[in-house]
Parts: sequence; structure tokens; C-alpha cells
Amino acid sequence: MSMDMSTIAFDKQVNGDAFSLKNIDVQFPIGGLSIVAGSTGSGKSSLLLAFIGEMTLTRGRVLLPTVDSRILAANDRKYRDVIELSNEGLAISDIAYVAQEPWLRNATIRENILFGEPYNRDRYEAVLHACALKPDLRILKAGDMSEIGERGVTLSGGQKQRVALARAVYSNRRILLIDDCLSAVDAHTGKHILMECLLNKTSLMQGRTCVLVTHHVSMCLPFAHYVVMMHKGSIVLKGTPKELQMQDGFPDALTEFQSSDTTSDFTNSDNGDNQHKPTERQQDDDDNEYTKDAINMLNDTKSEDEYTLERLQKIAEQKGIDPNSNLSTLQGILVKDEERENGQVKFEVWKTFTSVCGGRLFWVFLVISITASKNVHRQLLRSVVHATPRFFDTTPIGRIINRFSSDLQKIDQTAVDSLVNLISGITAILTTFVIVSSVIPMFIIAAVAILIAYICIGIYYLKTVRELKRLRANSASPVTSLFGEMVNGISTIRAFGAKKLYIQEALNRTCINNRLDYALWFTERWLSIRLNFLGLLVSFISAIFIFMNLDRMDAGLAGFLLSYATSFLSYTLWIIRSYSNNELNMNSVERVIQYTKVEQEAALDSAPQHKPPLSWPTKGDVQVENLVAEYVPSVPILHSISFSVKHGEKIGVVGRTGAGKSTLSLALLRFIEASSGRIMLDGVDISKIGLEDLRRNITIIPQDPVLFKGTIRFNLDPFSEYPEEIVWDALRRTHLVRESSIHSSSSVASINASEDSISDTETLAIEHMSGVFSSLDAEIKENGQNLSLGQRQLVALARALVRRSRLIIMDEATASVDFDTDDRIQRTIRGYEFANSTLFCIAHRLRTIIDYDRVLVLDKGKVAEFDTPYNLLQSKDGIFRSMCEKSGEYEYLVAASSGKGANKRVC
Repeated sequence: MSMDMSTIAFDKQVNGDAFSLKNIDVQFPIGGLSIVAGSTGSGKSSLLLAFIGEMTLTRGRVLLPTVDSRILAANDRKYRDVIELSNEGLAISDIAYVAQEPWLRNATIRENILFGEPYNRDRYEAVLHACALKPDLRILKAGDMSEIGERGVTLSGGQKQRVALARAVYSNRRILLIDDCLSAVDAHTGKHILMECLLNKTSLMQGRTCVLVTHHVSMCLPFAHYVVMMHKGSIVLKGTPKELQMQDGFPDALTEFQSSDTTSDFTNSDNGDNQHKPTERQQDDDDNEYTKDAINMLNDTKSEDEYTLERLQKIAEQKGIDPNSNLSTLQGILVKDEERENGQVKFEVWKTFTSVCGGRLFWVFLVISITASKNVHRQLLRSVVHATPRFFDTTPIGRIINRFSSDLQKIDQTAVDSLVNLISGITAILTTFVIVSSVIPMFIIAAVAILIAYICIGIYYLKTVRELKRLRANSASPVTSLFGEMVNGISTIRAFGAKKLYIQEALNRTCINNRLDYALWFTERWLSIRLNFLGLLVSFISAIFIFMNLDRMDAGLAGFLLSYATSFLSYTLWIIRSYSNNELNMNSVERVIQYTKVEQEAALDSAPQHKPPLSWPTKGDVQVENLVAEYVPSVPILHSISFSVKHGEKIGVVGRTGAGKSTLSLALLRFIEASSGRIMLDGVDISKIGLEDLRRNITIIPQDPVLFKGTIRFNLDPFSEYPEEIVWDALRRTHLVRESSIHSSSSVASINASEDSISDTETLAIEHMSGVFSSLDAEIKENGQNLSLGQRQLVALARALVRRSRLIIMDEATASVDFDTDDRIQRTIRGYEFANSTLFCIAHRLRTIIDYDRVLVLDKGKVAEFDTPYNLLQSKDGIFRSMCEKSGEYEYLVAASSGKGANKRVC
């Protein structure tokens, strides 16, 4: 796999300039581990995207294993080893891609890992072990058969990355392109993945080429075959570790994004024959890599099939279910079948619809189809916006979109029209009945008999068509959901060569929807044939009655009656179809009403007796008392945890993946309500106040940053509450712009008279950097797609700097930035910007929080340790010390915690 080019341009606009890879000339060795390193925004992820064809090739060549798609169509898998990617009719082959933001399907964990490949039990078990997933699967109720929701919402960031990694490893692809899979996992999990998965020590990875983008260079370098270092879209250094060690510029280049003391293991190591052999200490770390429980889980010889079956049988016994019966109902189904009513539309639905139209005045204001749709839309929007996070975890986005699109469209455009048609049809047929019966009384007997036949046919028809229309309405949601899933994961799908798989899946879901349409047309034909027969029967009987009474009527009256009798057919057909359409429209109302009754979050506004002061919180003191939090009833994630934090303290929150760190941050913002216990902020129980009052005064910087389409100013200050100087200052302190102080006769408005360190005789000259901003009007595309993940995290951090809340929560907020940028950001955090703020920082990088005031160690949802980093390191059997020892940075961490480190960061 190689790349030889002058420029690869990519449509990634920042400030009007297209980001591009320039003068790339690299060839990765076959069968080994290659590392791609560099600072945030240097083009590492873009390099991998170029390999899978997601960038525009303007000059040069990208050489990859490819296959002629026409040969594939003929089921002949003869590969050509090296072919130009740009040739027509060629498709990438033998490549598995793991994106920096893990893309997962709305399916079970096993289905995500298999990704269309056949199930091989031995290989599957080996992959679970290599990716350190067994301990996580043991926690889940249904193991690897648990559904994970859209975008893997039920998994932590580290779990999502490892599932995506497992998908690539399980595949039979020879080349693995892995983008920063170690950023969201703790140190010992990261080392396990490196030793057991990324290196070709096992048969699972034997002979496979692995290209890894990572900031964890010190951990990976001793085992790498090839290293590429990038800066501003270009390769500044490349070669084997031994070759790079001989280059004068290598240590300085490495220090730019990785502290120099963390490179000592590499620079002093033997990069010859023993290059890929761990030292004795590393081997000891591997032996003690996990807790005893985790080791037992990793080494458990039971397969996931056996383990899941045993667990489900145990649950069946507890619930009094026959263990020999079908246990599928006990599995970890997250997304249940879409709601669908049975039988006739309930009176409550009709009552609700007429009430939103205006209640008793509905018949008077029938001509107004707008009041109803407006009120229904308002209720639906309010209900969905205020729904609990669990609702969005368990509800595919396609179902929500379906309610707001096709269902509301029917209510808007056809509901009242169909109702009017039904009423007019009933009026017309009654008029016909009265007219004909008044002239020919005997027609009453025949009409009643035929009417009974019509009713029987109509009831039989409606029972079928009602359910078919409900099924058709439900079948549209999976099509919408799959489309959104494909758009989000298009790079991964194309890199795996899974386009045909998804095209087939889209066709299958569309066919299900179309089959229901065909079934509806068939029922329409069935109805039409029978109604036509009855209509002709009415006309025939009417004609006989007219002939029998020719002595009492003239030709004009006979023709008049016969024309009305023949129209009886069209009116009855119109009535039944209009009523059927009303059933469909009421089904839309029914579906919308379902979503107006979903579980809601607490009230936005505080009750008068619990309204906090306008200046609340003034300090940021936090007390957590016996807190229990759970996503699913009776399945707690946090188990009666208690601790207190003083004003201005910087608290690091650590623990292995799944320990409950992110759950704690969600509980502080009441995205998860406490089942018991309470959280006090400045002496106020947060469960007593409105969500608006709480969340406006707390800032969270999430692991997956959310950016909005618009300008950088809008993203940092959407309500224009702060002056431009504060916004610029936040960008500067998060290193999204670089400032140079120059003397000028003009002055800069003071950001804060008591805090501003810039004199009135200085001004800020903003210097453009690669991939960052030079104007507050710089465009942010949807979801921040024109920025790297690290840059998006920095924008989220800048947003927190602008708000300057008294309580700030950082959830792996710098996981995707390089170590040097992270180090500078931590200096900013310890500076005056956050001096008056209490900070919770969830981090897997222990160097990030090693000189915080205290460290909270969570284990299995409980507080395992809580003390200063220095005191925790003195505990020989402590969890935190064990994590530090396994990080590969133990000496640095000890020195930093005691204030003796050369890189000690001072507030």
C-alpha cells in the first residue's frame, strides 16, 4: 500500500481555504504496524481517508489492493495486487477502516462485529479477547446479543471504539486502517489492545498490515515497523524507528505533541532484533493488566453463546419462565418493535382530534384543516423536545422523522378532506335512498338488504386494510433510519466494500414497504369487484321496480330514478373508501398521539419556593449523597456513591471503561434522574429546581462535541450575550488562533478589569493557523464536518471558556488532541479562566489530571478511591497507582503529582 502524489485536495473548507495533503510520498510495509502521528489538524485522518477514496485526487497516484467490479459481478475474486485507484470499474478490496468517530449500526453487538461476514465461533471469541470486550459483554444483560441503539448510544466512547475495532479485526481484510482507537480507553486497556490486537503476535493478525493514527506514540513506538509524522498536511518525517532515531530532527518533532520524558522508553530502547519484544517490566504489566475479575473474564474459556444461554436460563428461572421455552424475549432488546394499535380506532383518538380542532365548535369551524394540524404539531414538538434521553436511546430517528413528515402531512392535507368526503357521501346516499323510496316504497326492502351486504363487506374490508395501513406506516421508518445510518457511515461502508450489502438492505426494506402497498392495492381490487356487483344489483332491482310501476310514472321520472339508483354504486364506494382513508388519517393521529405521551423530563422552570438566586451558584461546592442512578429501572449504574468537592477544586475522574464516569456527568445535569440520594450544588438540591435554571449554570464539554451549522461566533455565543473580546480570548486560549502581541496606539477593550492581563497599549493580531479560524464569521458546517474531531473538541472547550460557569464538566474533552495541545489546554484550565470554577474532568490520559487537586476513582459504579494524586500513588495496592504503573509514564506521573516534575503545571 503506497501513495505517491504531489497534492491530494479534499473539500474541507476552513475560512474559505481547502485543506489539502501536499507532497505525500509514503509506502507502508506489508505485515507490520505503522504509526501516523502529528499535532491536531495536521492531516492524519485525511491521510487514511485518501487511502479509501474519500478525498479528491488532483495529482499523483494512490496504490492499493483493488478488484475489478466487473469481475466481482461475475463472482470471480481474482485480485490484482497493485492497481491505480482512479481507474474506472475498480473497487477497493482487502481494506478494513476504523473511523476516528466510531460508526456503529443500530443492531446487536454481534451483528456490528460480523458486519455481514459469516459467524466463526473460534475467530469471534479470539476477536473479543483481543479487543478486550469480554469484560464489557459480561456486564450487559444479553451479552453480545444486546442492541446498542443508533450510533451506539448505549455504549461508552471506549466501548464504541473497541466494537468498531473488533469489526475490522474480525473481517478477513489484510489491511487495517485504524484512526485513533486508543483515545477513549484507559491505559491498561490500551496496552492490552496494542499487545493482543494491533501487533501481529497472534494468528488473528499474522501477516496483516496495520496503519494506526495515534497520539499515544510513546506506547506504540517500541513495536512499530514504520513511523510517519505529519504537520499541516505534509509528511515531515518518515521511516523505521531505527532510521528516525538517527535523524537529528526527530526528538524535537516528537516533543511537539508528546512530552520528551515520555519518549525515553523509545529513545533508549533497542530497535534491532528485539524491537518488538516487550521488556520484563512490560511483561509484568501485561500479567497484572486488569483486576482479577477482568482477568478471569478475559481468560474465560466459555464462548459468548454458552455464557449468554446460561444467563438467559437463569433469568428465566427467576421470572418463573420455562427454561426450555423460547428465551428470545429475555434478550437485551433496546429498540422494540414500533408501536402499532390493533382493532378499530379508539373513540379517544377521534375525541382528541376533534378537541384540537376546537371541541364542540368543530362542526361549525370544519372548514378551518389548519387549527388541528397546528395544535397537533405543537403538542408533538413539545413532547419530543422535552422527552427523556432514554426515549432517544431506544427510538430510531427514522420513527421520529416519520411522525413529523408523513403522519403530519396526512393530518395537514387529507384528514379534513377525507372527513368532508365521507360526510358528503353519506348525505348523497341518504338523499338517493329518500328520493327512490318516496316514489317506489318497495325499494326500501331491497335497499335495506343490500345495505346489510354493503356493511358486511365494508367491515370485512376495513379489518384488513386498517392493519395493512398501520403496517405500511411502520414500514417507512426503517427505510428512513437506514438512510440516515448510511449517510453517517458512508466512509466506513465504502472502505469495507459493503456498498452492495447496504444497497441490498435498502432494497429489502423498500420491498417490505412496497409489498404492503401491493397488498393494499389488492384489497382495493377485492373491494371494487364486490361493490361493483352490489351496485349493479341495485341498478337491476331498481329497473325491475320501475318496469313494475310504468303505469304510475312517465319516462322522465323513470329515467330520473334510474340515474339516482345507478349513482348508488359510486356513492357507496366513495363512502367506504373515504372511511378507509379516515382510518388511515386517524392512524396518523394515533401515531402522533403516541409520541405526545412519551416520558418527559422534569419541568424547565423552578417552582417559586425552590427558585435559586439569580447569582446561583456563587461558589461551585458539590455534595453527592448516596446517589443511585440507572438507565433501566432496577439496573443501577451508580451504586450509592457519596463525596464532596469544595469551591474551585479540580477533580479528575478515572476508572476503566464502563465504570460510570459519564453516567456521573449526566447525573450532575439531570439527563439521568437520581433513583435515590441527591446532589447538592452550593447547598441547593438540584432535583428541586427547574432544568433550565440548572443547565444554564453548568457547562459540559462532551466526548462527542456537538457543533451547529453557522459561524464560529454563533457556536460559541448563540445568544450574543458576550463581547467579541471574550470570544476571541476563548479561541486564543484554546489554541484555535495564535496571537502575537504588538505595540499599537489603539487599545483593546478590557475583557474583565480584574482578570485581563493584556495592557491597553497592546492589541491582538490574529495569525492564521492550519485548520483554525481567522474570523468570527468563519463557517462551521453541519456537525462540524469541516473540522477534525480534535478541533471540534477545542471549539467545545472554547464555548465553556466564554460562559465561565461555576461548575464545568469535561468528559474526555481533549481525547482527540495531541499531547502538546492537551498540555497547553491544561495550563489554560489551571489559569485564571477557571480559577473560580469547580471542574470535573473525566480522562483516560492520566497525565491530564495528575496534578489536579484530587482524583475520584470509580469502579463498577462505586467510589473506589478519592484523594490527592500524590496520596493515591502511595497506596501500593491502590487502583489509581496500578493504572499509573501500567500507563508507561509512571516516573513522570509520580514526579508531577509531587510537584517535582520538570513539566509540573502550576495554577
